[in-house]
Amino acid sequence: SLFDRLFSRHGLDLTSSLQILIELYVRWLTTNSNNLCLQLKYELMRSFIYLSDLFTSSQQLSNLYDLCDDYFRTWFDEDDLMISLISYGLCKSGVLLGQTTKEYNELYIRLIERNFKLITKTHAYASCLFLLESHEDDLNKFLIPILIQELNNDIQNNSLKLNLDIRLNGFILSNLFYLIENNYLNSYDMLLLLFKDDILDINDNLTQKIISIGLERLLILSQYPKNDIWRLYKRSITIIRQSSWLNIDHLVLILARIYILLQRTNENTNLLNNEHANEEQEMIDSSSIISSSDNILIELVGELYERTKQSSTLPYEALLLLRPLPLLLAHIGLSDRLMNKMVLEFAASTQQLYPQILAYTVFAVFRALINAHYSAKVNEWTLLSMTSIAQRKPIRMAIWGLTCLMLSACPSHTIADAL
Repeated sequence: SLFDRLFSRHGLDLTSSLQILIELYVRWLTTNSNNLCLQLKYELMRSFIYLSDLFTSSQQLSNLYDLCDDYFRTWFDEDDLMISLISYGLCKSGVLLGQTTKEYNELYIRLIERNFKLITKTHAYASCLFLLESHEDDLNKFLIPILIQELNNDIQNNSLKLNLDIRLNGFILSNLFYLIENNYLNSYDMLLLLFKDDILDINDNLTQKIISIGLERLLILSQYPKNDIWRLYKRSITIIRQSSWLNIDHLVLILARIYILLQRTNENTNLLNNEHANEEQEMIDSSSIISSSDNILIELVGELYERTKQSSTLPYEALLLLRPLPLLLAHIGLSDRLMNKMVLEFAASTQQLYPQILAYTVFAVFRALINAHYSAKVNEWTLLSMTSIAQRKPIRMAIWGLTCLMLSACPSHTIADAL
């Protein structure tokens, strides 16, 4: 495993160290438990359960299950924190041991129902993930309705916005996206709840990050409703414009939507060609894709440039915002409107916070096009933009801009690298 390799690289034996810890925990929590305060027992149990991610044998899991089972039978019911932790340990170790008979499944369902009534639901949602991964139909037919009801209640009651524990938000969203990915849930209705303005805080970085990653997976797996991708894209553009921070996963999600939208355009064009053309005309080139998708790309590029002009945008954020542009051109093909937008933004870079980053963007785009044998187009755009760049004030900015432009368009890699 990864942990074994990391430990062995530094001359440490993970298995032996882990076994020593397990023996210590078992002894402390059984033979000497009467001498321990409640807080110490809780911390020992929590550490033992979290260490189970490193367990390498079924015997170690059996030790955890037996200990949790013993404490669950003897611990007082009023201690919600300990009961929820023990229940999580039972579900986790039981499922990993393959204990999924009818008797055990009924126990898991009782534990989940009880934990959802406690003060914190973190361990209940974490337990559900392990139980869902077991792929036991007899278990899931009882578990999934309970889980869906809790998810609906928590999302509708603004729990994602009010929770102080980011772990709980993470587990809620993990369960939600798992159910959607595996077709256990009507994705459209539940996702609509997530996009209401009063459900999420636009500046909650971590929660937005989790949602972005989950939505990206749904898009890639074609699990997101196709008729709603455009609305999702527009909402993402709004978040990029209004948020005070840049979430790189959110930017990746926007690019994923761009490619999905372009793919749909490609499919529609192919369908049209199949209906009205012969076999030799079925192939379309990238220009036909761009002609019907230019507005999407221009809007995206315009929003990215506008975001870099905001006073709250940091230099590394501006670089991240503009870095995808060369790849967009490389993957989609030439677009005169898109190239004109980039060159015009560079020509007006005296109004920008980071003109060097705009110069680097033009350099990267030109180098990508030259490598793709579009030198003639690069020369054309260079000649068209020289006049506007030469009119910059003061004169030193005009000289600097023309120098950057000429070096970027130079066919010699040795000379261009001087930039």
